[in-house]
Amino acid sequence: MKKIFTLAAVLLMSAAAMAQNAKSMIQFVDAKGNVIADGATFVANNIEADPFDDTKYQIKPEIFVKNVSEKEIPVAVRFDLTNMPNGELVSCFGECRPFTKPGAHESAYRTLNSGQNASLETEWKPDNSDPATWEATFTACLGQEVDGGFITTYKFLEAGPSIKVKFIYDVTGIENVNNNLQVKEVARFNAQGQKITEPCKGINIVKLSNGKTVKQLIK
Repeated sequence: MKKIFTLAAVLLMSAAAMAQNAKSMIQFVDAKGNVIADGATFVANNIEADPFDDTKYQIKPEIFVKNVSEKEIPVAVRFDLTNMPNGELVSCFGECRPFTKPGAHESAYRTLNSGQNASLETEWKPDNSDPATWEATFTACLGQEVDGGFITTYKFLEAGPSIKVKFIYDVTGIENVNNNLQVKEVARFNAQGQKITEPCKGINIVKLSNGKTVKQLIK
C-alpha cells in the first residue's frame, strides 16, 4: 500500500511539473527584448501601408516568441480572434496562414533553438477605413514532433503564456504612413531561398526598398 501511495505522489508531482513546463520554457517579448508578462495587454496601434496593396493598411504588433529553455522546442501560437470586427489576420510564423473569420486559429509550428527570439510575423489587415478597437488573445503553445515519415509534423502538447493584444485602428493615423506608399519590391525569393522574377505559388520572400523583408502567401 505504501508503494502505491508513493507512486501516486510521484505521478502527481510529475503532472504538476508538466503543467508548468510550457510557461517556464516560452516567453513573449517586445522589439526591445522586454518580457510581456503572462496575462498582460500589448497595445498595437502603429498603422503601416500594406506593402502589397497601396490602397490598404495594416497593424503589425512587434511581438516575438522566445525559447528560454535549454533545449530545442517546437512552438506555435494560438489566436483567439472572436472580437475581430473585419478584415483578416495573417500569420507567417512557420508558414503564412490568413485567418479571415473570427474565432480560434493556430499558426504553424516552428522549431526554436535554445535562447532563440522569433518574430510572430503577424498583422491585422482591416478591410475598410472605419475606426476600430478590439482585443485578441495570443497563446504560445509547446508542441511535440510526430513521426510522420518524410514530412515533419507536430501535435499540440501544452499551452504556455497568454497575452492580450489590443488593436487600435485610428484612421487619422493614416496620414503618418503616406511616405511608406512609395515602397517598392526590389527582390523576390521562393521558400527555398532561390531568386525568382515573378510571384510563384506558396510562400514568397520579398525584399522591399525600405530595407524590410516580408513573407507573402501566393495561392
